[in-house]
Amino acid sequence: MANNTISISDKVEADIKLSMPDTSKDITISAVGDRIILTGFVNVLAEREKAEKIAKSTPGVHDVENHITISLDGGMSDKEAETLLNKTLKESIHADRIKGVSGKVRGGSALLIGSVECEADRKLALSEASKTFGIRTVVNNIEVVTKAEDVTIANKITDKLRLLGLDVWDVTCLVNKGKVVVNGYTKDEEEIKKIINAVEEIEGVQKVLNKLNTRDWYTGI
Repeated sequence: MANNTISISDKVEADIKLSMPDTSKDITISAVGDRIILTGFVNVLAEREKAEKIAKSTPGVHDVENHITISLDGGMSDKEAETLLNKTLKESIHADRIKGVSGKVRGGSALLIGSVECEADRKLALSEASKTFGIRTVVNNIEVVTKAEDVTIANKITDKLRLLGLDVWDVTCLVNKGKVVVNGYTKDEEEIKKIINAVEEIEGVQKVLNKLNTRDWYTGI
């Protein structure tokens, strides 16, 4: 059992060092059974979240406790952090997609407000904000605002999934006031992820409920 624990923690450490060479030296990885415990310091929230994602994706890991702290060397004030946050959003390579978003900072926590055209852009703004120095947490209060009707949204979803060449014969998307429920079966988890990402990028989609499953049967055709 001990060897398995050591193997898991060593693998997580190796993966984090490979993906985060500049900050991994300040991260400590320990393991209790199949649970990984992360401690240490990183510069921005995005790095903390990335380390946790890497740990969770490591085979054999069933749980991750993330105690990594955001380093705030220099005592950055909320006003300075807020200015930097809005500069990050404005200068993002995706600025055209999140131009209706701004942020406020209080006690090191950021609140994102404003509007975007789809759920994917809402998540994108959150991702960009998490790259800002001086931000410990981000609350996403962005609204998805559009004039698109449900029938139009449904047609756009169908067209996009077909254009991407995804296997969607057993997939249905039900749209109600911008909220989409995706049902059915696909060949694997990777295809589920592609379908959900594609739906979230459609203008007017406010929320996506994923009820897709992978097939556990094959026709042989």
